[in-house]
Amino acid sequence: MFVFAHQNLMNGSFEFAIARRNGNQYFLVLSRRYGLAPYRETSHLNVSTPQSLTPLPQSIDRRPYIWLDCSSDRLEFIPHQNPGILTALLNAEPRPIIKLCGLTRRMSAPSGATDRYSEGEAIEVEKVELLLSEDELAHSCYYCGEVEMDGGENFEHIGGKAYSSTYGDSAVHV
Repeated sequence: MFVFAHQNLMNGSFEFAIARRNGNQYFLVLSRRYGLAPYRETSHLNVSTPQSLTPLPQSIDRRPYIWLDCSSDRLEFIPHQNPGILTALLNAEPRPIIKLCGLTRRMSAPSGATDRYSEGEAIEVEKVELLLSEDELAHSCYYCGEVEMDGGENFEHIGGKAYSSTYGDSAVHV
């Protein structure tokens, strides 16, 4: 798992990773448990992309493209976080997580969105290329959704290839 930090993400006090869950859904997660953090998932990075097991379109380098439509952008009490998350992912230490593709579009929250999102409100989002390989992602358990932790046991590869791989927590479910 590739672990990174940036000043725009919780003042640079925590380390993060990118996780893929439910096929084509990407999340910014804390790389490990922190004592006072009630959960590890901090933002859904492509919230308006319909969930599917079909892999997302890929670059010529075979890395996925996503529309960076972050769930945290849609929280009323945290306005305009996308520039912070976008900047953090572009300038993460020790290396960038994403690369801009030069395309933007207005996207609305998914239909049937929960209270967590501002349903129907469109925001401008960037198309980005994820620069991490599948092996550099924090893997998610196919059964319970739990995400691997930095320094913890790696989940077992169950099936699939590259960005369509499936993993399981062998200590619990496999």
